[in-house]
Amino acid sequence: MNKKISIGLAIALVIMAMAASFAVTMSYSQKIYNKLIPNLSERLDRRYALDKIEALVNAKFYFEPEINNKALNTSIAAGYLNGLGDPYSKFLTPAAYREYKDKLEGKEHGIGIITALKPDTGTIYIVDVTPDSSADKEGIKKGDEIINIEGETVTAGNYDSMILKLQGMSLTTVTLTYRRDTAETTVNVMIGFEAQTVAYEVDGEIGYIRITKFYKNTASQLEKAIAALKKENITCIVFDVRNTSEGTIEYAAKAVDVIVPVGSEGTGAIAIAYKRDGTIYEQYPSSAGEEILPMNVLINAGTSGCGELFAVSLREYKTCKLVGQKTAGNATLQSLESLPDGSAVLLTVAIVKPYSSSYEDGLEPEPEDTVALTEQENTDIDLLQRSQDTQYQKAKTLIEKEVAANKNR
Repeated sequence: MNKKISIGLAIALVIMAMAASFAVTMSYSQKIYNKLIPNLSERLDRRYALDKIEALVNAKFYFEPEINNKALNTSIAAGYLNGLGDPYSKFLTPAAYREYKDKLEGKEHGIGIITALKPDTGTIYIVDVTPDSSADKEGIKKGDEIINIEGETVTAGNYDSMILKLQGMSLTTVTLTYRRDTAETTVNVMIGFEAQTVAYEVDGEIGYIRITKFYKNTASQLEKAIAALKKENITCIVFDVRNTSEGTIEYAAKAVDVIVPVGSEGTGAIAIAYKRDGTIYEQYPSSAGEEILPMNVLINAGTSGCGELFAVSLREYKTCKLVGQKTAGNATLQSLESLPDGSAVLLTVAIVKPYSSSYEDGLEPEPEDTVALTEQENTDIDLLQRSQDTQYQKAKTLIEKEVAANKNR
């Protein structure tokens, strides 16, 4: 028996069906959007909060007419990167971006001095001088006072503007007069110089090589250092990458390639960087050349990123001993992305994995090779005398034993 339904009930059923269909469609759409745009709701909340803050500022901020929008945009960008919680991702202003690129190319800004205002004289006091810098080559030393620049006397009142005359990357000369004790000397100093990232010295039969940064010129400087030490008939090398973190993984791999043989595991790579989805971001190949002298590597908590790649590679390929203290555990890789206004973002994009082991949790010397320095000694690594450097003395003892054992075989 057929039953009729009222027009009202029919309309209600149709509306209910449409609502159910709409709900299913929206649920399905939300799942799609969540896949396409992860954390969509959180992103919308962030946009909403920022819009609310801007609306409040525009409506009520007393100094709103004086807002420097360029500075505000810079702060917002820097804050966004800081909010990621990754200490290796950061925002670079146009000036910082240019300086960062120059450094990676092995070019340093300024004349190579660290300065302070000397209150009693109003002069520029030289706190330190970078080895092989323009200032160093002109004989300027720690403790000197710059009293005149380009014919203008330095005073407490013009200190900041006078310092600016010594900065930049102009590759032109600046005339300055410095005072040492009572003697005054005038020199022409080049602004901008090649960064010296590798230093070396001979200690008996040991070659000591200090690598402070991994820039574009580091591999070539390392080759020259090893060649120079070999002429002194060294029998072993102690590498020092304590407090070394500046530079890139690419340039660290090139430095490693000076020392180690061809990478193994079928790839021929010193290391491989992997994206978050597990695919390869970059490979760092090696060539056939290698150094065969016994080696050890000095490390500490300031050894990070590219410094860690260097240390772990020498341990894995050359069975070097690591001496000192546990490293930072920074296996991340950053990409430098420029923005339209001349600024840039340094963003972590991958994890670096050497061919047989990782340093994500830090590199730790064997217990018998662990030597602790005080916090101040770790800060002043490059000021320690070799005789006072207990980590170096430990590495020296180990490498001398290895050399002696090799001679007795």
